[in-house]
Amino acid sequence: IAGEHRINIVEVQVLACVSPASLKAEAFDYWDKRIAAAPHAKPRPDWKDDFDTMLAGDPGVVLQVRVLRHTGLYENHKPWNKGSYAAGRAWWLKDRYFMGGAVCEDWPAGKMGIYAAQGDKRPSRQWPAEILPNFLDLQVLTPASAQQSALLR
Repeated sequence: IAGEHRINIVEVQVLACVSPASLKAEAFDYWDKRIAAAPHAKPRPDWKDDFDTMLAGDPGVVLQVRVLRHTGLYENHKPWNKGSYAAGRAWWLKDRYFMGGAVCEDWPAGKMGIYAAQGDKRPSRQWPAEILPNFLDLQVLTPASAQQSALLR
């Protein structure tokens, strides 16, 4: 595939649903290690104090899933195929994803669906990120379109 990777299309089965708040200690540990490994980079001040603000600003849930099928969606850039898409290798497949605006009651174990998975599109110029899915190192799930679903392998 010569195009640029845009998103993954994943068919998932929900194993469990948890609040992003339950990942606080894990996220702090992740960022503490990243900060320690990059002594030249200055973390944003009081970054741990912002967690509750991130939770309030980004309602949603974290889905623990089993990925049943997956494919990457690539945007073509050659003069003859510019703007078209092709399926290829999926990148950064995870077993947990963020679902914005959702509540766990709507995500029982066993629920299945086909979704587009990608990093949060909102720009962040801070480190650690102040955008909840990025702070939790999670991709965001959104319902896949019919065209996207058709590319799933």
